[in-house]
Amino acid sequence: MTAGTLKRLRRHQAEAVDAATQALKHLSRVTIIAATGTGKTIIAMRIAEHFTPSGHVLVLVPTLDLLSQTAAHWAHDSPLTNMVGVCSLDSTHNVAVDKRMKTLTTDARVLAETVASHTGPTVVFGTYSSLKVIEQAHRRHDLPQWSIAVVDEAHRTTGDPGKEWAAIHKDGSIPARRRLYMTATPRTWNPPEPRKNKNDKKSDKEHPPTATDNQAQPEPAPTTSPTSMDDASIYGPTVYQLTLADAIDQGILADYRIVVPVIDDEELQGVLRTKGPTPTWTACACQPCKSACCARWPNTAYAESSASTAASPTPNTSPGPCPTP
Repeated sequence: MTAGTLKRLRRHQAEAVDAATQALKHLSRVTIIAATGTGKTIIAMRIAEHFTPSGHVLVLVPTLDLLSQTAAHWAHDSPLTNMVGVCSLDSTHNVAVDKRMKTLTTDARVLAETVASHTGPTVVFGTYSSLKVIEQAHRRHDLPQWSIAVVDEAHRTTGDPGKEWAAIHKDGSIPARRRLYMTATPRTWNPPEPRKNKNDKKSDKEHPPTATDNQAQPEPAPTTSPTSMDDASIYGPTVYQLTLADAIDQGILADYRIVVPVIDDEELQGVLRTKGPTPTWTACACQPCKSACCARWPNTAYAESSASTAASPTPNTSPGPCPTP
Protein backbone atom coordinates (compact mmCIF):
# COMPACT_ATOMS: atom_id res chain seq x y z
CA MET A 1 0.00 0.00 0.00
CA THR A 2 1.40 3.39 -0.98
CA ALA A 3 1.11 6.57 1.03
CA GLY A 4 -1.45 7.90 -1.43
CA THR A 5 -3.81 5.01 -0.76
CA LEU A 6 -3.71 5.04 3.04
CA LYS A 7 -7.09 4.79 4.68
CA ARG A 8 -8.31 8.25 5.63
CA LEU A 9 -8.78 8.83 9.33
CA ARG A 10 -12.05 10.04 10.77
CA ARG A 11 -11.94 13.26 12.76
CA HIS A 12 -11.81 11.64 16.19
CA GLN A 13 -9.11 9.22 15.03
CA ALA A 14 -7.00 12.07 13.66
CA GLU A 15 -7.39 13.92 16.97
CA ALA A 16 -6.19 10.85 18.89
CA VAL A 17 -3.22 10.33 16.57
CA ASP A 18 -2.19 13.97 16.81
CA ALA A 19 -2.51 14.03 20.61
CA ALA A 20 -0.38 10.91 21.05
CA THR A 21 2.32 11.74 18.49
CA GLN A 22 2.79 15.20 19.96
CA ALA A 23 2.98 13.84 23.51
CA LEU A 24 5.38 11.04 22.57
CA LYS A 25 7.87 13.56 21.24
CA HIS A 26 8.77 14.39 24.83
CA LEU A 27 7.17 11.58 26.88
CA SER A 28 7.98 7.87 26.90
CA ARG A 29 4.51 6.62 27.91
CA VAL A 30 0.96 7.71 27.09
CA THR A 31 -2.52 6.20 27.27
CA ILE A 32 -5.46 6.45 24.88
CA ILE A 33 -8.92 5.47 26.12
CA ALA A 34 -11.46 4.92 23.35
CA ALA A 35 -14.71 2.98 23.17
CA THR A 36 -14.84 -0.34 21.35
CA GLY A 37 -15.62 0.18 17.67
CA THR A 38 -14.07 3.64 17.35
CA GLY A 39 -10.98 2.42 15.51
CA LYS A 40 -8.23 1.94 18.07
CA THR A 41 -6.32 -0.35 15.71
CA ILE A 42 -5.89 2.22 12.96
CA ILE A 43 -5.18 4.92 15.55
CA ALA A 44 -2.32 2.82 16.94
CA MET A 45 -1.13 2.02 13.43
CA ARG A 46 -0.79 5.65 12.38
CA ILE A 47 0.90 6.62 15.65
CA ALA A 48 3.40 3.77 15.31
CA GLU A 49 4.11 4.64 11.66
CA HIS A 50 5.06 8.14 12.77
CA PHE A 51 7.96 6.73 14.78
CA THR A 52 9.13 3.88 12.50
CA PRO A 53 11.95 5.90 10.89
CA SER A 54 13.77 5.48 14.20
CA GLY A 55 13.25 1.75 14.66
CA HIS A 56 10.94 -1.22 15.02
CA VAL A 57 7.40 -1.60 16.38
CA LEU A 58 6.08 -4.09 18.93
CA VAL A 59 2.31 -4.70 19.04
CA LEU A 60 0.99 -6.72 21.98
CA VAL A 61 -2.50 -8.18 22.38
CA PRO A 62 -3.97 -10.65 24.88
CA THR A 63 -5.19 -13.45 22.57
CA LEU A 64 -4.25 -15.28 19.38
CA ASP A 65 -7.55 -14.39 17.72
CA LEU A 66 -6.98 -10.71 18.40
CA LEU A 67 -3.41 -11.03 17.14
CA SER A 68 -4.65 -12.48 13.87
CA GLN A 69 -7.32 -9.81 13.54
CA THR A 70 -4.94 -6.96 14.37
CA ALA A 71 -2.20 -8.19 12.06
CA ALA A 72 -4.73 -8.51 9.23
CA HIS A 73 -5.68 -4.85 9.68
CA TRP A 74 -2.03 -3.83 9.57
CA ALA A 75 -1.39 -5.98 6.51
CA HIS A 76 -4.29 -4.28 4.73
CA ASP A 77 -3.92 -0.67 5.87
CA SER A 78 -0.24 -0.07 6.68
CA PRO A 79 2.61 0.71 4.27
CA LEU A 80 4.98 -1.25 6.51
CA THR A 81 5.85 -4.53 4.84
CA ASN A 82 8.09 -6.37 7.32
CA MET A 83 5.88 -8.25 9.78
CA VAL A 84 6.72 -11.02 12.24
CA GLY A 85 4.43 -12.97 14.56
CA VAL A 86 5.66 -14.25 17.93
CA CYS A 87 2.97 -16.83 18.59
CA SER A 88 1.91 -20.43 18.08
CA LEU A 89 -0.24 -19.76 14.99
CA ASP A 90 0.64 -21.56 11.78
CA SER A 91 1.10 -19.71 8.50
CA THR A 92 -2.32 -20.74 7.17
CA HIS A 93 -4.26 -19.22 10.08
CA ASN A 94 -5.08 -16.06 8.17
CA VAL A 95 -4.52 -15.55 4.44
CA ALA A 96 -4.39 -11.75 4.75
CA VAL A 97 -1.71 -12.03 7.41
CA ASP A 98 0.28 -14.68 5.56
CA LYS A 99 0.86 -12.37 2.59
CA ARG A 100 3.11 -10.15 4.67
CA MET A 101 3.90 -12.06 7.84
CA LYS A 102 6.50 -14.42 6.47
CA THR A 103 7.74 -15.54 9.88
CA LEU A 104 5.71 -16.98 12.75
CA THR A 105 7.90 -18.20 15.58
CA THR A 106 8.17 -18.90 19.28
CA ASP A 107 11.98 -19.04 19.16
CA ALA A 108 13.86 -16.04 20.58
CA ARG A 109 16.87 -16.55 18.30
CA VAL A 110 14.72 -16.77 15.16
CA LEU A 111 12.89 -13.60 16.18
CA ALA A 112 16.10 -11.62 16.64
CA GLU A 113 17.68 -12.94 13.43
CA THR A 114 14.54 -12.24 11.40
CA VAL A 115 14.30 -8.65 12.61
CA ALA A 116 18.03 -8.13 11.94
CA SER A 117 17.69 -9.49 8.40
CA HIS A 118 15.04 -6.96 7.37
CA THR A 119 15.79 -3.72 5.61
CA GLY A 120 13.81 -0.97 7.27
CA PRO A 121 11.41 -1.13 10.22
CA THR A 122 9.74 -4.36 11.31
CA VAL A 123 6.40 -4.74 13.06
CA VAL A 124 6.39 -7.62 15.54
CA PHE A 125 3.03 -8.90 16.76
CA GLY A 126 2.82 -10.94 19.93
CA THR A 127 0.51 -11.96 22.72
CA TYR A 128 1.28 -11.09 26.31
CA SER A 129 2.05 -14.77 26.81
CA SER A 130 4.92 -14.42 24.32
CA LEU A 131 6.66 -11.72 26.36
CA LYS A 132 9.12 -14.30 27.71
CA VAL A 133 10.30 -15.09 24.18
CA ILE A 134 10.66 -11.40 23.34
CA GLU A 135 12.54 -10.75 26.57
CA GLN A 136 14.93 -13.63 25.80
CA ALA A 137 15.52 -12.21 22.32
CA HIS A 138 16.60 -8.93 23.92
CA ARG A 139 18.81 -10.48 26.59
CA ARG A 140 20.42 -13.34 24.69
CA HIS A 141 20.26 -12.43 21.00
CA ASP A 142 20.68 -8.64 20.83
CA LEU A 143 17.17 -7.80 19.67
CA PRO A 144 17.30 -3.98 19.51
CA GLN A 145 15.18 -1.55 21.50
CA TRP A 146 11.70 -0.86 20.13
CA SER A 147 10.96 2.56 18.71
CA ILE A 148 7.44 2.15 20.08
CA ALA A 149 5.52 -0.60 21.84
CA VAL A 150 1.75 -0.65 21.37
CA VAL A 151 0.00 -2.25 24.34
CA ASP A 152 -3.55 -3.12 23.32
CA GLU A 153 -6.20 -4.04 25.90
CA ALA A 154 -3.84 -2.39 28.36
CA HIS A 155 -6.17 -2.95 31.33
CA ARG A 156 -5.07 -6.59 31.17
CA THR A 157 -1.60 -5.53 32.33
CA THR A 158 -2.81 -4.09 35.65
CA GLY A 159 -2.92 -5.84 39.02
CA ASP A 160 -0.05 -7.89 40.37
CA PRO A 161 3.20 -6.19 39.28
CA GLY A 162 4.94 -9.56 39.48
CA LYS A 163 2.78 -11.33 36.90
CA GLU A 164 4.29 -12.21 33.52
CA TRP A 165 2.17 -9.75 31.57
CA ALA A 166 3.54 -6.85 33.63
CA ALA A 167 6.94 -7.30 31.95
CA ILE A 168 5.83 -4.88 29.22
CA HIS A 169 6.11 -2.01 31.71
CA LYS A 170 9.80 -2.63 32.41
CA ASP A 171 12.62 -1.36 30.23
CA GLY A 172 14.85 -3.96 31.83
CA SER A 173 12.66 -6.67 30.30
CA ILE A 174 11.23 -5.09 27.13
CA PRO A 175 13.27 -1.99 26.20
CA ALA A 176 11.24 0.59 24.29
CA ARG A 177 11.72 4.31 23.67
CA ARG A 178 7.97 4.84 23.74
CA ARG A 179 4.94 2.96 25.05
CA LEU A 180 1.39 3.50 23.83
CA TYR A 181 -1.24 1.98 26.11
CA MET A 182 -4.73 1.56 24.63
CA THR A 183 -7.99 0.37 26.15
CA ALA A 184 -11.74 0.89 26.12
CA THR A 185 -12.06 -0.04 29.79
CA PRO A 186 -9.32 1.41 31.99
CA ARG A 187 -8.81 -0.57 35.15
CA THR A 188 -7.75 1.06 38.38
CA TRP A 189 -6.98 -0.60 41.68
CA ASN A 190 -7.71 0.62 45.17
CA PRO A 191 -4.77 -0.06 47.51
CA PRO A 192 -5.24 -2.18 50.63
CA GLU A 193 -6.93 -0.39 53.51
CA PRO A 194 -4.37 0.87 56.04
CA ARG A 195 -4.37 -0.64 59.48
CA LYS A 196 -6.23 1.55 61.95
CA ASN A 197 -3.55 1.33 64.64
CA LYS A 198 -0.59 -0.72 65.74
CA ASN A 199 -2.84 -3.05 67.73
CA ASP A 200 -4.87 -3.96 64.66
CA LYS A 201 -3.94 -7.58 63.92
CA LYS A 202 -5.76 -7.83 60.60
CA SER A 203 -3.52 -8.60 57.68
CA ASP A 204 -3.61 -7.14 54.19
CA LYS A 205 -5.31 -10.33 53.06
CA GLU A 206 -8.39 -9.19 54.97
CA HIS A 207 -8.25 -5.80 53.22
CA PRO A 208 -7.24 -6.81 49.68
CA PRO A 209 -6.88 -4.27 46.90
CA THR A 210 -9.84 -4.19 44.53
CA ALA A 211 -10.17 -3.44 40.83
CA THR A 212 -12.47 -0.82 39.38
CA ASP A 213 -13.44 -1.78 35.84
CA ASN A 214 -16.93 -2.17 34.42
CA GLN A 215 -15.84 -5.10 32.26
CA ALA A 216 -13.11 -6.53 34.43
CA GLN A 217 -12.73 -10.26 34.64
CA PRO A 218 -12.18 -11.70 38.12
CA GLU A 219 -8.51 -11.50 39.04
CA PRO A 220 -6.74 -12.54 42.22
CA ALA A 221 -5.85 -9.64 44.46
CA PRO A 222 -2.20 -8.63 44.08
CA THR A 223 0.09 -9.68 46.90
CA THR A 224 1.91 -6.33 46.66
CA SER A 225 0.88 -2.79 45.76
CA PRO A 226 -1.11 -3.27 42.52
CA THR A 227 -0.34 -1.76 39.14
CA SER A 228 -3.16 0.63 38.29
CA MET A 229 -3.95 2.60 35.14
CA ASP A 230 -4.18 5.85 37.09
CA ASP A 231 -0.44 5.53 37.82
CA ALA A 232 1.14 7.93 35.33
CA SER A 233 4.63 6.65 36.15
CA ILE A 234 3.67 3.38 34.42
CA TYR A 235 0.93 4.26 31.94
CA GLY A 236 1.76 7.91 31.32
CA PRO A 237 -0.92 10.57 31.03
CA THR A 238 -4.19 9.94 29.21
CA VAL A 239 -3.73 12.09 26.11
CA TYR A 240 -7.07 11.26 24.47
CA GLN A 241 -10.34 9.86 25.77
CA LEU A 242 -13.56 8.97 23.95
CA THR A 243 -16.19 7.27 26.07
CA LEU A 244 -19.02 5.11 24.74
CA ALA A 245 -21.54 7.84 25.60
CA ASP A 246 -19.47 10.46 23.77
CA ALA A 247 -19.06 8.21 20.72
CA ILE A 248 -22.83 7.69 20.56
CA ASP A 249 -23.53 11.41 21.01
CA GLN A 250 -21.11 12.26 18.20
CA GLY A 251 -22.68 9.73 15.84
CA ILE A 252 -19.55 7.59 15.74
CA LEU A 253 -21.33 4.56 17.22
CA ALA A 254 -24.98 3.55 17.00
CA ASP A 255 -26.97 3.78 20.20
CA TYR A 256 -27.56 0.44 21.86
CA ARG A 257 -30.90 -1.16 22.58
CA ILE A 258 -31.66 -3.65 25.30
CA VAL A 259 -33.53 -6.73 24.10
CA VAL A 260 -35.19 -8.91 26.72
CA PRO A 261 -36.27 -12.37 25.47
CA VAL A 262 -39.55 -13.51 27.04
CA ILE A 263 -41.17 -16.95 27.17
CA ASP A 264 -44.25 -17.73 29.23
CA ASP A 265 -44.98 -21.01 30.99
CA GLU A 266 -47.48 -22.23 28.38
CA GLU A 267 -45.04 -21.66 25.52
CA LEU A 268 -42.22 -23.27 27.48
CA GLN A 269 -44.28 -26.37 28.22
CA GLY A 270 -45.19 -26.62 24.52
CA VAL A 271 -41.55 -26.49 23.52
CA LEU A 272 -40.59 -29.13 26.06
CA ARG A 273 -43.37 -31.46 24.83
CA THR A 274 -42.45 -31.16 21.15
CA LYS A 275 -38.65 -31.20 21.42
CA GLY A 276 -38.17 -34.31 23.49
CA PRO A 277 -35.59 -34.26 26.32
CA THR A 278 -34.54 -30.59 26.16
CA PRO A 279 -33.01 -28.81 29.17
CA THR A 280 -35.34 -26.11 30.43
CA TRP A 281 -32.67 -23.41 30.26
CA THR A 282 -31.98 -24.28 26.61
CA ALA A 283 -35.64 -23.96 25.73
CA CYS A 284 -35.87 -20.67 27.62
CA ALA A 285 -32.92 -19.31 25.67
CA CYS A 286 -33.73 -20.63 22.19
CA GLN A 287 -37.47 -20.22 21.86
CA PRO A 288 -37.57 -16.42 22.34
CA CYS A 289 -34.78 -16.10 19.78
CA LYS A 290 -36.75 -18.19 17.30
CA SER A 291 -39.84 -16.10 17.94
CA ALA A 292 -37.82 -12.96 17.29
CA CYS A 293 -36.53 -14.43 14.01
CA CYS A 294 -40.06 -15.20 12.91
CA ALA A 295 -41.11 -11.64 13.66
CA ARG A 296 -38.07 -10.22 11.84
CA TRP A 297 -38.37 -12.49 8.77
CA PRO A 298 -42.12 -13.31 8.58
CA ASN A 299 -42.05 -14.45 4.94
CA THR A 300 -39.23 -16.97 5.23
CA ALA A 301 -39.53 -20.73 5.08
CA TYR A 302 -38.28 -20.73 8.66
CA ALA A 303 -41.29 -18.69 9.85
CA GLU A 304 -43.72 -20.85 7.88
CA SER A 305 -42.17 -24.00 9.34
CA SER A 306 -42.41 -22.55 12.84
CA ALA A 307 -46.05 -21.64 12.36
CA SER A 308 -46.83 -25.09 11.00
CA THR A 309 -45.09 -26.76 13.91
CA ALA A 310 -46.92 -24.58 16.40
CA ALA A 311 -50.27 -25.45 14.81
CA SER A 312 -49.66 -29.20 14.61
CA PRO A 313 -46.95 -30.16 17.07
CA THR A 314 -45.18 -33.41 16.40
CA PRO A 315 -42.82 -35.02 18.92
CA ASN A 316 -39.14 -34.31 18.34
CA THR A 317 -39.69 -31.87 15.46
CA SER A 318 -38.06 -28.50 15.20
CA PRO A 319 -38.28 -25.66 12.68
CA GLY A 320 -34.50 -25.72 12.52
CA PRO A 321 -31.87 -23.10 13.16
CA CYS A 322 -32.50 -19.39 12.91
CA PRO A 323 -31.76 -17.82 9.51
CA THR A 324 -28.65 -15.68 9.23
CA PRO A 325 -29.56 -11.98 9.19
